[in-house]
Amino acid sequence: MRRIPLRAGDCRREDLDPARRFTKRGLSSQFPCPGPSIPELIQHEVDNLGAVICGRRTYDMSIPHWSGDGPTSEARVPVFVLSHSAPDDVPDSGVYTFIDGLETALARARETAGDRNISVMGADTGRQCIDAGVIDEISVHLVPVLFGSGTPLLGGGVDEHVTLEFVGSSESPHATHLRYRVVREG
Repeated sequence: MRRIPLRAGDCRREDLDPARRFTKRGLSSQFPCPGPSIPELIQHEVDNLGAVICGRRTYDMSIPHWSGDGPTSEARVPVFVLSHSAPDDVPDSGVYTFIDGLETALARARETAGDRNISVMGADTGRQCIDAGVIDEISVHLVPVLFGSGTPLLGGGVDEHVTLEFVGSSESPHATHLRYRVVREG
Protein backbone atom coordinates (compact mmCIF):
# COMPACT_ATOMS: atom_id res chain seq x y z
CA MET A 1 0.00 0.00 0.00
CA ARG A 2 1.27 3.47 -0.85
CA ARG A 3 2.01 5.54 2.24
CA ILE A 4 0.23 8.91 2.48
CA PRO A 5 2.02 10.89 5.20
CA LEU A 6 0.51 13.88 6.96
CA ARG A 7 3.04 16.59 7.76
CA ALA A 8 2.55 19.31 10.31
CA GLY A 9 4.71 21.93 11.92
CA ASP A 10 7.15 24.62 11.00
CA CYS A 11 9.60 26.65 12.96
CA ARG A 12 9.30 30.39 13.35
CA ARG A 13 7.38 32.16 10.61
CA GLU A 14 10.22 34.62 10.12
CA ASP A 15 12.57 31.67 9.43
CA LEU A 16 10.67 30.81 6.23
CA ASP A 17 13.42 32.15 4.02
CA PRO A 18 13.41 31.04 0.37
CA ALA A 19 17.21 31.17 0.39
CA ARG A 20 17.13 28.12 2.69
CA ARG A 21 15.08 25.98 0.33
CA PHE A 22 16.02 22.35 -0.26
CA THR A 23 17.50 21.50 -3.63
CA LYS A 24 18.14 18.12 -5.23
CA ARG A 25 21.83 18.78 -4.63
CA GLY A 26 21.07 18.99 -0.91
CA LEU A 27 22.71 22.40 -0.51
CA SER A 28 20.03 23.95 1.62
CA SER A 29 16.84 23.03 3.42
CA GLN A 30 13.17 23.65 2.64
CA PHE A 31 12.59 23.20 6.36
CA PRO A 32 13.73 26.29 8.24
CA CYS A 33 15.22 24.36 11.17
CA PRO A 34 17.74 21.90 9.72
CA GLY A 35 19.53 19.52 12.04
CA PRO A 36 22.42 17.24 11.26
CA SER A 37 20.24 14.55 9.67
CA ILE A 38 17.59 16.78 8.10
CA PRO A 39 19.11 17.04 4.56
CA GLU A 40 19.20 13.23 4.32
CA LEU A 41 15.67 12.98 5.71
CA ILE A 42 14.41 15.53 3.20
CA GLN A 43 16.26 13.90 0.28
CA HIS A 44 14.74 10.50 1.12
CA GLU A 45 11.23 11.98 1.37
CA VAL A 46 11.52 13.98 -1.86
CA ASP A 47 12.94 11.00 -3.77
CA ASN A 48 9.87 8.95 -2.77
CA LEU A 49 7.29 11.70 -3.25
CA GLY A 50 4.93 11.67 -6.22
CA ALA A 51 2.39 14.36 -5.29
CA VAL A 52 1.39 16.85 -2.59
CA ILE A 53 -2.11 17.83 -1.47
CA CYS A 54 -2.57 21.01 0.54
CA GLY A 55 -5.28 23.48 1.38
CA ARG A 56 -5.64 27.02 0.13
CA ARG A 57 -4.48 28.52 3.45
CA THR A 58 -1.21 26.54 3.27
CA TYR A 59 -0.76 27.63 -0.34
CA ASP A 60 -1.44 31.30 0.42
CA MET A 61 0.97 31.36 3.38
CA SER A 62 3.71 29.44 1.57
CA ILE A 63 3.67 30.65 -2.06
CA PRO A 64 6.02 33.61 -1.37
CA HIS A 65 8.62 31.05 -0.25
CA TRP A 66 7.82 28.16 -2.58
CA SER A 67 7.49 30.14 -5.84
CA GLY A 68 6.47 28.16 -8.92
CA ASP A 69 8.49 25.08 -7.95
CA GLY A 70 6.40 24.21 -4.91
CA PRO A 71 7.60 22.83 -1.58
CA THR A 72 10.06 20.42 -3.19
CA SER A 73 11.90 23.13 -5.10
CA GLU A 74 13.87 21.74 -8.06
CA ALA A 75 12.19 18.33 -7.79
CA ARG A 76 8.96 20.12 -8.88
CA VAL A 77 6.57 17.54 -7.41
CA PRO A 78 2.97 18.37 -8.46
CA VAL A 79 0.86 20.14 -5.81
CA PHE A 80 -2.93 19.77 -5.74
CA VAL A 81 -4.46 22.69 -3.82
CA LEU A 82 -7.94 22.27 -2.33
CA SER A 83 -9.71 25.53 -3.09
CA HIS A 84 -13.07 26.78 -4.31
CA SER A 85 -11.20 29.09 -6.72
CA ALA A 86 -7.70 29.68 -8.07
CA PRO A 87 -5.95 32.91 -7.09
CA ASP A 88 -5.26 35.51 -9.77
CA ASP A 89 -1.49 35.43 -9.27
CA VAL A 90 -0.53 31.75 -9.71
CA PRO A 91 3.12 31.53 -10.83
CA ASP A 92 3.59 30.82 -14.54
CA SER A 93 4.83 27.27 -15.20
CA GLY A 94 4.09 26.40 -11.57
CA VAL A 95 3.41 22.93 -10.23
CA TYR A 96 -0.01 23.89 -8.81
CA THR A 97 -3.43 22.56 -9.76
CA PHE A 98 -6.43 24.03 -7.93
CA ILE A 99 -9.18 21.52 -7.21
CA ASP A 100 -12.58 21.95 -5.55
CA GLY A 101 -13.11 18.72 -3.62
CA LEU A 102 -11.07 16.24 -1.62
CA GLU A 103 -12.12 13.16 -3.63
CA THR A 104 -11.01 14.76 -6.89
CA ALA A 105 -7.72 15.91 -5.34
CA LEU A 106 -7.05 12.40 -4.01
CA ALA A 107 -7.83 10.80 -7.38
CA ARG A 108 -5.57 13.21 -9.27
CA ALA A 109 -2.76 12.85 -6.70
CA ARG A 110 -2.96 9.03 -6.82
CA GLU A 111 -2.92 9.05 -10.62
CA THR A 112 0.06 11.42 -10.67
CA ALA A 113 2.03 9.72 -7.88
CA GLY A 114 1.70 6.17 -9.18
CA ASP A 115 3.39 3.97 -6.57
CA ARG A 116 5.19 6.89 -4.92
CA ASN A 117 4.06 8.69 -1.75
CA ILE A 118 1.55 11.49 -1.44
CA SER A 119 2.20 14.15 1.19
CA VAL A 120 -0.69 16.02 2.80
CA MET A 121 0.08 19.49 4.16
CA GLY A 122 -2.09 21.68 6.35
CA ALA A 123 -4.15 21.12 9.48
CA ASP A 124 -7.64 21.15 7.97
CA THR A 125 -6.64 19.19 4.86
CA GLY A 126 -4.96 16.61 7.09
CA ARG A 127 -8.03 16.31 9.28
CA GLN A 128 -10.24 15.81 6.21
CA CYS A 129 -7.91 13.06 4.94
CA ILE A 130 -7.84 11.32 8.33
CA ASP A 131 -11.65 11.43 8.46
CA ALA A 132 -11.76 9.97 4.91
CA GLY A 133 -9.51 7.09 6.06
CA VAL A 134 -6.80 7.73 3.48
CA ILE A 135 -3.84 8.57 5.75
CA ASP A 136 -1.38 5.71 6.27
CA GLU A 137 1.31 7.55 8.20
CA ILE A 138 1.53 10.77 10.22
CA SER A 139 4.75 12.75 10.57
CA VAL A 140 4.78 15.51 13.15
CA HIS A 141 7.62 18.04 13.32
CA LEU A 142 7.66 19.39 16.87
CA VAL A 143 9.54 22.67 17.31
CA PRO A 144 10.12 24.79 20.41
CA VAL A 145 7.90 27.67 19.29
CA LEU A 146 4.35 28.53 20.39
CA PHE A 147 2.27 30.58 17.97
CA GLY A 148 -0.35 33.04 19.12
CA SER A 149 -2.58 32.22 16.16
CA GLY A 150 -3.03 29.77 13.33
CA THR A 151 -4.87 26.53 12.70
CA PRO A 152 -4.12 23.89 15.34
CA LEU A 153 -3.25 20.44 14.06
CA LEU A 154 -6.54 18.52 14.24
CA GLY A 155 -7.97 21.41 16.28
CA GLY A 156 -11.52 20.51 15.33
CA GLY A 157 -10.89 16.87 16.17
CA VAL A 158 -11.39 13.88 13.95
CA ASP A 159 -14.64 12.00 13.37
CA GLU A 160 -13.54 8.75 15.01
CA HIS A 161 -10.86 7.42 17.34
CA VAL A 162 -7.60 6.83 15.42
CA THR A 163 -4.95 4.49 16.84
CA LEU A 164 -1.36 5.30 15.98
CA GLU A 165 1.70 3.03 16.18
CA PHE A 166 5.10 4.61 16.73
CA VAL A 167 7.42 4.15 13.72
CA GLY A 168 10.43 6.25 14.66
CA SER A 169 11.87 9.62 15.50
CA SER A 170 14.85 11.85 14.87
CA GLU A 171 15.87 15.03 16.60
CA SER A 172 18.09 18.04 16.45
CA PRO A 173 18.41 21.05 18.74
CA HIS A 174 15.78 22.72 16.54
CA ALA A 175 13.08 20.07 16.14
CA THR A 176 11.93 16.57 16.99
CA HIS A 177 10.49 14.59 14.08
CA LEU A 178 7.95 11.90 15.01
CA ARG A 179 6.47 9.25 12.72
CA TYR A 180 3.39 7.14 13.38
CA ARG A 181 1.57 4.51 11.33
CA VAL A 182 -2.22 4.67 11.32
CA VAL A 183 -3.50 1.33 12.65
CA ARG A 184 -6.45 0.04 10.68
CA GLU A 185 -9.00 -2.27 12.29
CA GLY A 186 -9.51 -5.63 10.64
